[in-house]
Amino acid sequence: MVKFGSRLRGFQDDVDDDRDRTLNMGKLHDKRNSDNVKLPKFSIFENKFYNQATEEDFDPLKPHIYDQGEVGSCTCNAVASAYRYALQRQRKPDFLPSRLFLYYVVRIDVTTQGRPESESGKYYAGLLHNPPPASLFMLKDEGSSIRQNLRVLANLGAPEEWPFYEKWKMGTWPYVETPLDPDDWVNLPEPMRSFAQPSDDTTELFEKTALPAIRPDEEAFYQAQKHTIIHYGRPHNIQSDHDATIDCWKTCIANGYPIIFGLDEYKGLSDTDETGSFKHSTTHGDFLLDTPTAQNDYDTAHTVLAVGWDDVKQAFKVQNSWGRQTLFSGPGWEGFFYLSYDWLFTDSPKKPFRKLARGAWVLVDTEEQLETTL
Repeated sequence: MVKFGSRLRGFQDDVDDDRDRTLNMGKLHDKRNSDNVKLPKFSIFENKFYNQATEEDFDPLKPHIYDQGEVGSCTCNAVASAYRYALQRQRKPDFLPSRLFLYYVVRIDVTTQGRPESESGKYYAGLLHNPPPASLFMLKDEGSSIRQNLRVLANLGAPEEWPFYEKWKMGTWPYVETPLDPDDWVNLPEPMRSFAQPSDDTTELFEKTALPAIRPDEEAFYQAQKHTIIHYGRPHNIQSDHDATIDCWKTCIANGYPIIFGLDEYKGLSDTDETGSFKHSTTHGDFLLDTPTAQNDYDTAHTVLAVGWDDVKQAFKVQNSWGRQTLFSGPGWEGFFYLSYDWLFTDSPKKPFRKLARGAWVLVDTEEQLETTL
């Protein structure tokens, strides 16, 4: 289990790309019930919903709560969850995309492989028949961006995640974490240390024998092509119109589309009082993450999923990737917390020129649900 205040790194901001596409909101069903009343509270796991693309009514989705452990793979965990929810919407069999496969591929610097960053999609597609060499280790636990994970799934795909570490089936890839703290870097033998030089004192490294550092087997790359996504885009983010932006997020969620996004973590927001209870929990035991101020120290950035909302709390319900037994407690809320709407519009106190919550993406079902450009 990972808590706020750790050195875990995971969310990386996307590089600007004018090829990004935004959602066509006219193709999404509004967040209203059968009496044409806007819903003050909703969750894709607690409420039935209507999907405009398929023109079908759906029962609440089954939640898939991951535990990323001590690996900075939160983005891969969030994208894997969103992929499985897409399969539920499309009434397809469940499939567990390998998170460590995604985490290996997205950390490859394509510019060192003879490709410009703008052609990363083509590079990923080429890995089907030409996987990287087994000698290419990914030693830095540096996190990844949401867009790059989506590009990997769209252009290459992902093999099945094998649930056991030992004797896994060829063509699958398990999830096992064995990170190396920076303080231990000095004890690494050569030549590992020479090409694993940390850039600062917060960099975490994997041992060369750690599964997150090792290239998956070639059969896993071949099997990946069977499990891809096609359609993904950005929800509207209108900083001059807060209500319109919040309404856009709610409309996506009400169609069964969770929002994948990143947020800045600040220390001191998950403190407990003398009884061991979290100071910022609501009266129902649900955890509401406070908005940081200049008095809080910046920690790191993290990727999560918005899966519901509550207008009384003025907050989104958010799925985390720290397992079910986490600091976010309360009946039925294991693995979730609330995040104030204000996070979408509030500047990060210690990181100027960026918002506390940002970089949102959505997996949709059809081409018609996307605009041409941002």
